[in-house]
Amino acid sequence: MGNKKTPFFEAEKKEGAFFTEFAGWYLPLHFGSAIQEALSVRQNAGFFDISHMGRIKILGKDSEKLISKVFTRKPDQEKKGLYGFLVSEDAKIIDDIVVFRKKEDEFFLVANASGKEKDIALLEYEKQKNLFQADIEDISDKTVFVAIQGPKSPEKTVKIMSKFSPDLSQKILEIKRFQFEEDGNVFISRTGYTGEDGFEIVMPKERA
Repeated sequence: MGNKKTPFFEAEKKEGAFFTEFAGWYLPLHFGSAIQEALSVRQNAGFFDISHMGRIKILGKDSEKLISKVFTRKPDQEKKGLYGFLVSEDAKIIDDIVVFRKKEDEFFLVANASGKEKDIALLEYEKQKNLFQADIEDISDKTVFVAIQGPKSPEKTVKIMSKFSPDLSQKILEIKRFQFEEDGNVFISRTGYTGEDGFEIVMPKERA
């Protein structure tokens, strides 16, 4: 079984979670009925602990050149995320990731837990090979990552975020699909993998 736990582990255990191992992590699989939880996301909203996924920052004047070397899409719009593939120099797929362009010289990557180390290794390799001026920082252990998904996720997200960032909570309903907003070190995007409307939130671990 996995030996890594997210900051929400004790709370999930208290709520009766059934755990499983994934990529070295001890993660909640369901809380009694996977079918009921799936229906809840389709009809109402569900809360997902996705803190096992990788969060990587890339900052520097050559950060766009570095991203362009390894990513299958062109992240040319600020405040928007793109889903695509991280590929090696011989065109092998290393991981599927989401890349957000935060500023002209700053990017934020969301990677799979099973691929994060390979992703960082590829980024470091291309950086050194091409002498790119860019800092690559793995912020996964410093942050938590949660998703709120479902047709009622906008109102649920506003309510939750009002406790952490009142200013940001007022902007949530204005966020369009694949776009994001920030307030200091709290990041929220209108993204997800459920097929429903939803949001994904990154914030410092100590605020969990």
